[in-house]
Amino acid sequence: MRKDFKFVFVSHGNSNHGAELCLVETVKSLTMQGFINIYVLLSPGGNYLENLLLESGAKIEHINENPRWVYKRLNFRQKISWVKRSISSFIQFFKIFSKLRPEYVITNSIVCNPASALAAKLRGATHAWYIHELGDLDHNYEYYLGKKLTWAIVKLLSDKVILNSYFTLRHFTNEPIQDRNKFKVIYYGVPIERFEDESDGFKQACLKKWDQLDTWNILVSGRTVEGKGQEDIIHALGILKRHDSNARFKLTILGMVPGTYYSKLVELVEHYALGDCVSIFPFSEHPGSYYRDAHIGVTTSRHEAFGRITVEYMKSNMAVVGANAGGTTEILEPNVDGYLYTLGNNSEFAMILLAIMADSEKARKMAAAAQANSEIRFNLAIHGSRIAEFLITHRPKANYLDIRHENS
Repeated sequence: MRKDFKFVFVSHGNSNHGAELCLVETVKSLTMQGFINIYVLLSPGGNYLENLLLESGAKIEHINENPRWVYKRLNFRQKISWVKRSISSFIQFFKIFSKLRPEYVITNSIVCNPASALAAKLRGATHAWYIHELGDLDHNYEYYLGKKLTWAIVKLLSDKVILNSYFTLRHFTNEPIQDRNKFKVIYYGVPIERFEDESDGFKQACLKKWDQLDTWNILVSGRTVEGKGQEDIIHALGILKRHDSNARFKLTILGMVPGTYYSKLVELVEHYALGDCVSIFPFSEHPGSYYRDAHIGVTTSRHEAFGRITVEYMKSNMAVVGANAGGTTEILEPNVDGYLYTLGNNSEFAMILLAIMADSEKARKMAAAAQANSEIRFNLAIHGSRIAEFLITHRPKANYLDIRHENS
């Protein structure tokens, strides 16, 4: 397989959130496969993300216009502005692709404007859309052109479509996939080196935390918004405390976002009198110590497209509990490497937690199984090889719009 193909990724943002972190690991995984010409287009200002991408082997090109087509609701004037910005964005991408002349352009999110996809097609590149999210159910965004038309445009402008889970695929279509050379579900590698780099002896500490266990440390990582469902864990712990008043635990919710839902969580903590054992903190760029010390990792999301945090729990040697919903069900195998509770059944959730705390040796073994299985199923080597194989194998021939070799 040739290693000199030129890949250009188009990022919808410049922060260090989910889709951007997935972009970093895809770049890193392709670099590990020996590919040397990887570019990322993103708006300026995201120094943290840029540094991660540069360290992973990417070259950076800045773009000024990349308006989203799946985002917050717009009024009429904003829609007019969005159309103008989209046209400007298309011209910008066309010029960049004319200069770089990539073989492959990968649009790295469903929220990305189709301008980059259209420009890629007109310049004769193979275009792939990499979809990491649902858009509406998980982020409460609006599809400006409607979800059905959006999916139709994605298919029209893409030679390849990569999705992060079968749950995400079913969100867009219930039709059976006929062309498996065009559509593919590829799971992430989910490396946790960032935890290891910021915490000396991270792996060893993840093992030692199970020795002389006195207080159960429980971690829930994710923005405090309704779709993430952190209220479940508070309800469950309140019920657990009524069953066993001597239960010793400390819950950390990492991802505090001020707002109505956060206020609701605070009220629930007060309602169950859990103030001494529940802490809610903002996101940290250095969360390694929370993962290192946690015995139980919990995913309460209602509509998790994949659930990379769930895999991070597993790799950090935790006993993992997840809601029986979304992509979480593709990650955890009940009673083998984790536990699933029925969404909305907080009593069942409480009993699962109570059973974990009642048998620390069994929980330790479950955590070890989670760690072992996650490292086999989710790693950069597998991720990179599957991405490269899917993109390069059965690459479509350039169509009549291929004008790559014209003088620019």
